[in-house]
Amino acid sequence: MKRPLVSVIIPVYNGASYLKQSVNSVENSNFKDWEIILVNDGSTDQSENVCLNLQKKNKKIRVYSFKKNKGLSRTLNFAILKAQGKYIARLNQDDLMLPDRLEKQTDFLEKNPAYVMVGGALELFDEKGESFEKLFLPLNDTEIRKNWFYLNSFADPAVMYLKKAVIKAGGYRQKYYPADDLHLWYRLGNLGKLANLNQVVTRMRIHQKAATMERFRQLIRKTWQVHWWSAKHVQKPSLFILLYWVIQYILGMTLPARINFFAYRLVKKTIFLKSNLKVLPR
Repeated sequence: MKRPLVSVIIPVYNGASYLKQSVNSVENSNFKDWEIILVNDGSTDQSENVCLNLQKKNKKIRVYSFKKNKGLSRTLNFAILKAQGKYIARLNQDDLMLPDRLEKQTDFLEKNPAYVMVGGALELFDEKGESFEKLFLPLNDTEIRKNWFYLNSFADPAVMYLKKAVIKAGGYRQKYYPADDLHLWYRLGNLGKLANLNQVVTRMRIHQKAATMERFRQLIRKTWQVHWWSAKHVQKPSLFILLYWVIQYILGMTLPARINFFAYRLVKKTIFLKSNLKVLPR
């Protein structure tokens, strides 16, 4: 059987409620040269059965299952090694891929071999399915590197990267979860250029049980650790950046998660809008 060009990897942990919708969003893509890899990470709900039923209905879906929970980073690394595609596309169990995402991101990477990863904008929606915000990220390599000490310039469920590049970079590191994606972007940036498409590629579901909300303070702590790692291995930060890190940490550890999440998005929109005005035609 011909190997697919793209492997869509979806880690699954107690995701029975929304997983079918996420998989269907990939199946509805106008790009068809893909496979889906579902890795059930020791779920205690009906996730494993949902995965197996989806596999029965589509031969392009492969399912793996762990008896005990191993953690997101290890699950993603396992999926990456099992992937047959040249490119890896990330998606979460409760998010939705737009129909033209795979086509646009694959086309970009095929035409720009100096790039190892491309992301895109997010559309946030609530538990009722209603969209409430779009979040655009820095577009070109220069602006991404200029901003990544302040804010994560990518959304993990919206990225596509070269399999060989992410393996060479060492994959995700569980010790930095849930800021393991930011840590990976720094290391991928040492191997090639990075970019974001100026269009929404993924719809992200925001709900109380979303990891973004449940693990916000853990995210703040781990982001703090990743920032100090980057200060040693990527670039020496300015005094202003150091002050920003301290303020981000203090506010993140003291204010409620929802307030932090709202403020974080507001800062992102402000900084990234200014960044993108420099690279978009006016």
